[in-house]
Amino acid sequence: MEPYVLERFPVVKQARDALSALDAEGVLLSGSGSAVFGVFTSREQAEQAFARLQATDWDVFVTETVSRFAEFLPEEMLDYP
Repeated sequence: MEPYVLERFPVVKQARDALSALDAEGVLLSGSGSAVFGVFTSREQAEQAFARLQATDWDVFVTETVSRFAEFLPEEMLDYP
């Protein structure tokens, strides 16, 4: 689906190209292109890219990979009534 989204919505291609230019290890569209994300080798690199992309009209976030369910939803939340 990516080629069609990039062709039809140039702003999505601009976002993808911007992340690539900021040395993301990988850049992909999420779902039908509602989000574009880049994977960086360090948080420092991600934060540098974030700082550069804040000047755009895009909503920009730095996130972290969750490798275990407990990191996302702590056990004490599972017991919540």
